[in-house]
Amino acid sequence: MEYLSPETSRRLGEIAAEDKTTRRSVLDSVVKEYYRAWFFRRADAPYETLQRDESAWELELAGRQDWDATLLDGIDCDEHWHEDGIVDIIPAKAVDRT
Repeated sequence: MEYLSPETSRRLGEIAAEDKTTRRSVLDSVVKEYYRAWFFRRADAPYETLQRDESAWELELAGRQDWDATLLDGIDCDEHWHEDGIVDIIPAKAVDRT
């Protein structure tokens, strides 16, 4: 097990006291937020690399357009399904595109 530095321990205590919570709760929250940011940095890294290669990025975007055509393939946009399996047909309102 690793121990906190005196400065980190002091800050943790300060936050816990002001928020009227435990040091453990503060530490859990901080690690949860840090983990989330770390996770998304790792997930974003390959896309950032891909975006730096203009031709590869254009190919990626073209591939996404191909998949976009399948999003509503055979699905009636006016169907609204409920958890109990009942479906309502609610016509979409006309959109003024002028």
